[in-house]
Order: sequence, then structure tokens, then C-alpha cells
Amino acid sequence: MNKFSINPLAQIWQDAGRLSVIAQVLIRHGFGEVITKLHLGNIIPRMAGRPARSLKDGLSTPERISAVMQELGPTFIKLGQILSTRPDLIPEEYIVEFKKLQSGAAPIPFSEVTQQIETSLGRPTESVFGWIDTEPLASASIAQVHIARLPDGTEVVIKVQRPGIQEMLRSDLSILIFLARRVAQLFPSTELFDPVGIAEEFDKALSNELDFTVELRNLQRFKNNFKENPDVHIPTVYKEISCKTVLVMERIQGIKITDVQTGRKSLVRRLLKVVFEMIYIHGLFHGDLHPGNILVESTGRIALIDFGLVGRLTPRMKETITDLLIGLIRIDYDGVAEVLYDLGVKRSTVNYTRFQADIAQLMDEYLLGATLADIEFGQLFQELMDGAMRHNIAISPDYTMMFKALITAEGVGKQLDPELDLLHELEPYVVELVKQRYSPTALLKRGVFHVNNLFRLFKQFPITARQVLMAVENGRIQFGLDQSQIDTIIREQRTENTRKITAGLAAAFLLSSTLALEHGPPQFIGIPSLSFFGYLIGLTLSGLVLLSMMRHR
Repeated sequence: MNKFSINPLAQIWQDAGRLSVIAQVLIRHGFGEVITKLHLGNIIPRMAGRPARSLKDGLSTPERISAVMQELGPTFIKLGQILSTRPDLIPEEYIVEFKKLQSGAAPIPFSEVTQQIETSLGRPTESVFGWIDTEPLASASIAQVHIARLPDGTEVVIKVQRPGIQEMLRSDLSILIFLARRVAQLFPSTELFDPVGIAEEFDKALSNELDFTVELRNLQRFKNNFKENPDVHIPTVYKEISCKTVLVMERIQGIKITDVQTGRKSLVRRLLKVVFEMIYIHGLFHGDLHPGNILVESTGRIALIDFGLVGRLTPRMKETITDLLIGLIRIDYDGVAEVLYDLGVKRSTVNYTRFQADIAQLMDEYLLGATLADIEFGQLFQELMDGAMRHNIAISPDYTMMFKALITAEGVGKQLDPELDLLHELEPYVVELVKQRYSPTALLKRGVFHVNNLFRLFKQFPITARQVLMAVENGRIQFGLDQSQIDTIIREQRTENTRKITAGLAAAFLLSSTLALEHGPPQFIGIPSLSFFGYLIGLTLSGLVLLSMMRHR
């Protein structure tokens, strides 16, 4: 269920003023043609016929789109940031620009912060916190962060949602969904990119980000997953003083991982171990692993923060990813093509032979003749997803987020150690997963699962069969032959039988006439009259059979 319960058509008229602002910004940045192609002149008449002129001459299209998003504010900035994690949907040059989008905003007054805390928690701030820094640690478009202390002196971080932000975003989200549906309706060629699906996915992601209890649950899950790992620090969350609009968590003291100057190679291996453990063991991974969210404490322990974006992998998905990595390690063209084909959503008919050939060509370009340390696997993953897209195969967002996590981890790792070999580091995990997959315990478990399914099918069959027979008896199920169809079948059967009998008679007359040639004196054209009339009847019957067959065809 949509958090905002948006009715796009009703909301779009209510927020026509905002749509007009969006149209003006698009025109100002040289996208007036978009207004015309989307036929928005009927909705915002004063925009119709206005020339498309750009105030950003000399900038590329990705740069101008990024400028539009920045000017339109929080909703569109967030859209750009999320799209920057989807290399399966947009080209690299757009991803580069969208990653530059900053969601920073002017800080709100401290009095509004305290009012929001008191309204959300239902009690005075003095009863919850011993002290709150009046200067924000960070100020973003959706939330503002302050350092505080609990009454017992423990330092914490308070994430406070901006007052009124949900109402402001509701209008933009309804407009985005409306525009996505209009694009899908007017441009069928965009079906592969699924603009409506992207808009709805963005709506869901933003709704989760606006509900801080989602991040709270994510923090608790990760805390539990790494409770036995002394090398990883996940902030403690204070559930009793947190809610949908206020999140209180432990303050982490550390520096960005890319700012570490000593022991960088060892640090990279420890980071990759954490990432691989999240993906391949827990099946729950951090979806935004940029350097700002990876801190290193004075003890050398790795701390992760900001769990608003999280990805999940089912056991089946982990097996699929393992198969893909095995294919890459072995340079198995057919294996990689088959895995990508299976995990993708086919939007239309796929020429598998051409798809397979393109995948083989891509792998040759990246893998043949290159050492593993020289291979940019992040770029290879992106090229593989782009290749799938060109063949009408869309990759599920769950997989693309995982690829993005690996790509980001590789990028951070190569900043610290340019000689990083991602596949070499991955190999032990892949080998272990393969061992687990084909271990006697796993095979036995899988066999028991299939046997149980078979027994359930046998157990259910008599009940289902009885229900079907009762439905037929009561007339709730009717077979697809009406009386006219039955009559047609009977007529065709009769015609076929008549044709066979006629053909048999024709053969009998022709054979008898042939046998009678030696009996009796010739009467007509040198043959006995009995044979002559027999041939005549036989040929006539044969002609009738041929004529009947021709008419039937």
C-alpha cells in the first residue's frame, strides 16, 4: 500500500501550480520540447507554444537534467540519487552527473527541531535528553541531524524529520506518477524501461525513507547479524525514544575509510570480507556503501552508518549470483549468458543467439589477455546489464542493488589499493557456497523438500478432482463445446465417412473393371461393355472424392 494514498488524476489538478513550475524549469533548461511531446499544453495552457530556450548553453543533456533536478528540490534530487544506483536503466554519463546531486538544505531553526521532537515523542526534550547541540551536524532535504547526550551522559545522534516534508513531497510524487503514466501511454517504446514501475519503486523507496522505523529495524537486523564479529561496529539504536519522524542512535567516532593513510591493503580486505558476509551469508546488505557511510574508528574497527537503503537476497538469488561469478571466473560465455537471461525480466521477444554472442564479445573485451588485477569488474557488471537491456531483458532491482554494492565496494577498495583483484577476493566465498549447495545435507534437504511437495500434490489431488467433478455436475464448469460446434463436428465426420466409402467404391469398380477386361467381346472403343461402364462409374466416384477434398481445403 502506498504510504501517501495518492490519486494521481485528482491530485494533478489540485497541484496544477506545481506542475506549472516544473514545466517552467524544464523550459528554462532547454526541455520545452518535452512539454509539447507530453501534450501538457491542455493542462497548463499558459505553457503551450512557449519556445524551448536554454539558460544552460554548452552543458550536456545529463548536466542539464541534473540541474533541473537540483532546482526542483528534494523529491527530484532523491529521484536522481536513486537513479544513480541503477546502471541497468540509465547510461554511465547520467549516473556520473546524478551522483553529484546534493540533498543538503538550509538548516531549520533549533526551535522547530525541538518542537518536532516533542510533538513526535509526546514529551519535553528535557525529559529525554540532557543536552542537544543547537548547531546541526548535518542538514539534508528530508532530515536534520544533531549531536546530543542522554541523561546518563551517553553521546547520541538525533535524526529529526523536517516538519511538513511529507505534505511537500506528496504533490511531487503524484505528479511524477502522472507523468510516468503519460510517458508510457504516449511512447510505447519506453516499455522496456518501465517508467511507471520506476515511479512506483521510487515512491516506495521514498516512503520507506520518510518512515524512520524502517531504518531502525534495519539497524537492529545488522546489529544482530554482526554481533559475533568484533571487526564491525553497527550503531546501537534507542528504540524507546525513536519513532517515524525521530531516530536516536549511538554516535560513531571515526574517519572516512578513504582518509585512512596506514594499513590500507589490510583494511580493504577487511572491508570486502564485511561486504561479502552481508551478501553471501546474511543475504541482507547495505545498499549505499559510499565512503561517507564507511567509517574507521581509532581501534581500526569498521563502522557502518545510514541504513535507509538496504537490499535483500533470497537463497535462490544467492545461488544465481554464485553461478554468474563462476561463469566470469571460468570465462564461460554460455554460463554467463544463461544466468543473465534467467534472472532478467523479458519485456518482449529475445533473440537468444544474438544475446549470447554479445555477452561473449563483452567478456572477450574485458577478460581475454588481461590480468585479474587490471580488470574493472564494476564496469564489466555495468556493461553486462547494459547488454541485457539492449536485448529487451530488464534486470530486477534486487540484483542491480547488489551489483551496485559490489561496484561501490570495488571502487572504494581500488582507491585504497589500486592492485585489488575483486574476483580473487570473492573466490573463497563462491567456493564455499558451491560446497554448501552440493553438500550431502543440502542435497538431502532439497530432496526432502521435493518429496514433501509431491506428497502434498498426491494428497490434494482427490479433493481437487472431487471439487472439479462437483462443479461440472452443478454447471459451474462447462466444457468449451456448444451445440453448434458439436453439429459441425458431426457433419465433418459424416462427410469424411462418405468420402471414404465413395473412395472404396471407386476402387472396387476400377478393380472389377480391370478384371473383366478378359471376359466378353469388346463393345465400346475396344473394351468389353462391362469394363467400360465399370471404369466410368469408378472414375466418376474418384472425381467426386477429389472434388470433395478440394472443397474441404
